[in-house]
Amino acid sequence: MTLTKPPLWKTYRDAPLVLKMAAGFLLGIAAALIFRDQATLVKPLGTLLIHLLSLIAIPVIFLTVVLGFVRKVGCANFSYVAAA
Repeated sequence: MTLTKPPLWKTYRDAPLVLKMAAGFLLGIAAALIFRDQATLVKPLGTLLIHLLSLIAIPVIFLTVVLGFVRKVGCANFSYVAAA
């Protein structure tokens, strides 16, 4: 009987999110320590990521509040509240 290793992508896909985030964090620190000045070349990518995250945060918070309100009040009563 031979044991075969699963493909790398399957291993990555099945890994917990926390493990993926920790690996990315550690790889980012290692890249910054190894490449120092050259690591500033990827700074625009980090800035873009932060801007995209802040761009999506507002709608997510708004929809979470609205959907929570609708679930608490109920759809029938929501039209009454919205008309007032």
